[in-house]
Amino acid sequence: MPGDTIWLHVGTYGGNEPVRFTSRIRGTEQKPIIVRQVADERATINGGILAEGEWTWFWGFEITNTNTLRRSNAAIARPASTSRVADIAPSTSSSTTPAIRRLACGEVGEGGEVAGCLIWGTGTFDTDRNGTRRGSAIYAQNNSGTCYIRDVISFRNYSTGMKAYAEKTHANGFHFEGNVSFDNGDRLLFVSGRTIRSSASS
Repeated sequence: MPGDTIWLHVGTYGGNEPVRFTSRIRGTEQKPIIVRQVADERATINGGILAEGEWTWFWGFEITNTNTLRRSNAAIARPASTSRVADIAPSTSSSTTPAIRRLACGEVGEGGEVAGCLIWGTGTFDTDRNGTRRGSAIYAQNNSGTCYIRDVISFRNYSTGMKAYAEKTHANGFHFEGNVSFDNGDRLLFVSGRTIRSSASS
């Protein structure tokens, strides 16, 4: 229910094989639902989280993928939400404040926030693109309100350290602050809209 906290106890969720978990839990702006690790325990998601709910915070636990197969077709073997964790879902709220705050990594949706994360080693060799290296620690799109990316350390990712990019939609209203990015395969920070003008501040 809105305002509840879901505690993750020590252990690896996903077992020996990576699993994509889909979260559809829905809090409210005043009463977000918090998913977090129990104090002094280590909870690990082996795979990824596809967050389709609203007003949910994912806080203070590890997300990884133990599958060593890095060559894959985008549609099989290593789903996008496990190689690039979708950690901030779109919000239907009209509020101009960040909809969701999570301490995790990956794709960022409308009005979301990523803060306090350590993100490294994301990426695949895409066999459907002649083995192209692809993998951004943060891949974000936004149109309304402000999307915050703050106090993130991002390194040794296959392509971009942090990317706010859209080909046919919007990459507007981004605020980057206090981030560190190094030793990535391509750009450290990339902000661009291919067909629609984009904006960001830092």
